[in-house]
Parts: sequence; C-alpha cells; structure tokens
Amino acid sequence: MPEKRVSRRKFGAALAATATLPANLAAQRDSPSAAGSPSEQESELTPELMAEMEARYAETVRRFGDRLSEEQRERIRRVLTRNERMLASIRDFPLGNGDTPATVLKLRDERK
Repeated sequence: MPEKRVSRRKFGAALAATATLPANLAAQRDSPSAAGSPSEQESELTPELMAEMEARYAETVRRFGDRLSEEQRERIRRVLTRNERMLASIRDFPLGNGDTPATVLKLRDERK
C-alpha cells in the first residue's frame, strides 16, 4: 500500500483555510438573514425581559451612541436580545441566599 504524504505546501494551504473558518462562521451567525429580524427575536421575550433589554440598549447608546453606526446599533440590539433569551432560563431557576451549593468540595488524604 503506498504511503500517503502531505507536502508542506498542501499542509500550509489546509492550515490557512482552517484559520479563516471561525471568522466565516461568525459572519454567517451574525448575518441578519441567519438571525431573523430583531422584531421576531424580541417577540419571544416577556415584557420584563424586554424592559431589561431596552434598558441595557439605552445605556449602551447613551455611552457610545456618537461612535456607533446604524448597523452596529442593530447588532447590539440582536446580541442583547439573544443574551436575554439565554438568561431567561437561568433567572427562572429558584435560588435563595441560604441554598447550599450543588457540589461540595471533599478533601481526601491520599497518605492514608
């Protein structure tokens, strides 16, 4: 059976192609067609989450508004909406100050 060898040139080309892969995936993920319109995403939020998202957006625009383009403002709104949807399940979990952690550190003496 002949041994398959990869030349340095082919290896370098493959490495260069995979180096741009994360950037291409991020561009696809953040494109408006892949993410859906902001109004569709925002309709999934409850009024409380919507108010939280609007407050964060307003604060961001207040701080950086003069430096943001319209495209950047839309992207910020999409990111904030996505974050609020992800945080909704975490916020719904009942947790009090007196609750113990799910895992406890148990030390074992290996010298015994």
